[in-house]
Amino acid sequence: MDSFDLANAPPEIQAYTIPIICLNLYTNGSWLYVYFGMIYRSIKDKSYAMPLYSQCLNIAWEITYGLIYVDDWMIFATFLVTFPTNCLVIWAAMNHGAREWDRSPLVQRYHLWYYVVGTMVSVALHMCAASELGIEKAFFVGAIGCQAVLSVGYLGNLIHRGSTRGFSMHLWYFRFTGSLTLVPEFYLRVKYWPERFGFLGQPIMLWCCAVFLGFDLVYGICFWYIRRQERETGMLLADGRKRK
Repeated sequence: MDSFDLANAPPEIQAYTIPIICLNLYTNGSWLYVYFGMIYRSIKDKSYAMPLYSQCLNIAWEITYGLIYVDDWMIFATFLVTFPTNCLVIWAAMNHGAREWDRSPLVQRYHLWYYVVGTMVSVALHMCAASELGIEKAFFVGAIGCQAVLSVGYLGNLIHRGSTRGFSMHLWYFRFTGSLTLVPEFYLRVKYWPERFGFLGQPIMLWCCAVFLGFDLVYGICFWYIRRQERETGMLLADGRKRK
């Protein structure tokens, strides 16, 4: 994926090399912070935040483009950092969030197999997309699609539980802004390198971005409201679980 080397890009986009690098650094740094924050909150609250299917999709995306199809040292270096961290997120969810599945004994009992099968199926999905769309295009399309699914799943988890355990407001801020910073980068790629990245401006991609923005903003509002209610009524136990 030589498009990550902006030296090969048109002169118009090369003028934005420093801003693009800064946006990428913020995105990677903020998401690493969120990963470690989720691990901490899982252990502290005996819960988890990221939906299980999104965990499978995300780690499968990293395996597909950071290990199977990798041909760029920067992507591989990022994979070496994010993949182990993502594994820790899954470990924390399995070991400290299992009680969230008291209502579903089958999921609770076969948590490990859920992740194994879910990740294998998700890797197959990403590989099929790469085969049909091409590796570079599938890399971006898969990332945007995963983000949309993640945003919907986060809000669904929050509303279903009616509790903020497993996450926090400042983690939402870094999760939201960490993904938001990719929007101006994608805009620059579409505007100044349309022959390579025009697909990022197609309706389905814009729809995914709208889903991310809408659901993540609503998540922040709902999280703030539920957290305020919890503080007012004292409805959190010491382990972070809601008092019946």
